[in-house]
Amino acid sequence: MRILDPLFWLSAYRASLVLGINSNTRKAVPLSALITDKFLVEPAIGIEQVSTENRVYKHDERVKFLFVGRFVPLKNPVLALDAFIECYKQSPTKNVELIMVGTGHEEKSLKNKVELNGLQHCVKFISWVTREEVMALMSEADVFLFPSIEGGGMVVLEAMASGLPVICLNYGGPGEMVDDLSGILISINDYQETLEELKNALLLLTDAEVRETKGLAAKVRANTYFSSDNKRVFIDSVYKCLSIVSTK
Repeated sequence: MRILDPLFWLSAYRASLVLGINSNTRKAVPLSALITDKFLVEPAIGIEQVSTENRVYKHDERVKFLFVGRFVPLKNPVLALDAFIECYKQSPTKNVELIMVGTGHEEKSLKNKVELNGLQHCVKFISWVTREEVMALMSEADVFLFPSIEGGGMVVLEAMASGLPVICLNYGGPGEMVDDLSGILISINDYQETLEELKNALLLLTDAEVRETKGLAAKVRANTYFSSDNKRVFIDSVYKCLSIVSTK
């Protein structure tokens, strides 16, 4: 355990700057009080430019929600499906669809729930596919649904760069990447409260104008703050600043 490693404590004490992939990193470090004044959030991932030439924000077709991730508790596929079911029940037109891409031990129970609710016509399961195929699915989707609890979230940035508004939990990497302009952040409460908030977000994004506004903002935010080029500039500036400080 690093808390027992004296070199870890010494490194944190002597470091001029500590970079973490999200705000939760600072809280998780045993000696958080020691790094509060020299901690910066910088996601460990960057994205290349994503072509959105074929992106069309549809106003009169079925709204496609896309979920990509393993069907395991960490990724919260059950929460995603439950929220969609509630959205479908309350949607005036029922003109919505959920595409779930992935595999995992919860797959059977997810499919059983879809059948139990008679939603086979609007919930589609796709086994794990290549990155290129995921990007193609993103180009055809309208909203990216990502209720996962994790520190990273590369797929969230790819969805944003593709021009998709994102619905995610206000936690970890996705909670840092998405803002109120580019998507909808969901508070983590008890299951029913989180489910209700998630369902409301899905319903809100059935509005074509809201989707387009947030989708365009998502693309700008991803390319402005999270591109690989931006990351290179940031890291270079950090080393230059530290170099100047060390020579004084």
